[in-house]
Amino acid sequence: VDAAGARDFIALPTADDPALLNLRSKLEAGWRKMEPVGCGHAGLWPDLFEAGQALVKAQFPQFPAGAVEVLPGTGWLAPELQGSAIDWVMRRPEGHVVTSKIHFATRLHRDPDSWTNPRTPQRPRDGWTDLAMPERERYAYRFVNVWVARSAIDPTGQVWQSPLLVCLPRDAGAREWAFDRRKLSMDDAEAEKEFKVKGIDPLKPATWIPGANRMLRPLWNGGNADVKFGGGGGGIDGFGGGAEDEEPLGAEELARFEFPELTPDPGQVFVTGPAMVFDSFDCWHGAGRWEEEDRATKALRDKDTKGRQPFHRARCSIEMRFRVRIDMHAARGASNGNGGGEGGGG
Repeated sequence: VDAAGARDFIALPTADDPALLNLRSKLEAGWRKMEPVGCGHAGLWPDLFEAGQALVKAQFPQFPAGAVEVLPGTGWLAPELQGSAIDWVMRRPEGHVVTSKIHFATRLHRDPDSWTNPRTPQRPRDGWTDLAMPERERYAYRFVNVWVARSAIDPTGQVWQSPLLVCLPRDAGAREWAFDRRKLSMDDAEAEKEFKVKGIDPLKPATWIPGANRMLRPLWNGGNADVKFGGGGGGIDGFGGGAEDEEPLGAEELARFEFPELTPDPGQVFVTGPAMVFDSFDCWHGAGRWEEEDRATKALRDKDTKGRQPFHRARCSIEMRFRVRIDMHAARGASNGNGGGEGGGG
């Protein structure tokens, strides 16, 4: 990270970091209560976000003291839709009795362009920058994610499976990595092929819609079939349709919708760790897979015999979204040695 000049974009807190330990304690205290929910807005778990805010500040001390606020969530939805925001999400093993509400994002992405379904109500819409970043003539904004693994750690200090990978920015953030603009086509046949399901089997969790209250809808259902089962009608992170009263998208809008796909480059460097704090707008990220020789894997499992059990190895984690707002007037005033600066300290 240091060699790439990326310390302003990502931090990997050590296991004994006090702020991380505090966050983990809040995570453990609330996990059982929040596990059936799976994801939601920051207001559902305020003590976790307070701990996360402290971790962000601790890991990015370069933010100007006295001029920075760490705000929970992304704020890119209209106020009346804030209750539908996905500010935090748990990810659990596919074989878990309550499967993940949001699957591992194996496609490298950035926030907010991670959404690959234009019908997803939680994705940013036109005007989201004004909602999430008001008064930009005074405030500078950064979007930061906190990712913490809750599952078992292997003898090398990493998760056994599906590590979250963060691509370090190009030229210390001065240049953008190349990417392609893609369009998504997801008809029933393609969804069936991708998710390897043909419908709902009550005995097979893989055929349920991810999430506790969405067990009776196929993964690719584009309508509102789950409303009567308590699902609320909205799709989650690329699955399902929009809100019940939402205008259906026309063919023209669907045809216009596109999302970026990172172009592989030999200069790209990826990092991972059991806990990471990173700029989610500037850093491409997504779940990866270890490529190891059989003997190396066997050596790890010989050191930790529990690693021979598939469920022990499966990744379990949480990701949280924050906005960092920096009062540039106060920051300039502090750097000039006159306190609040032009316009005060905010």
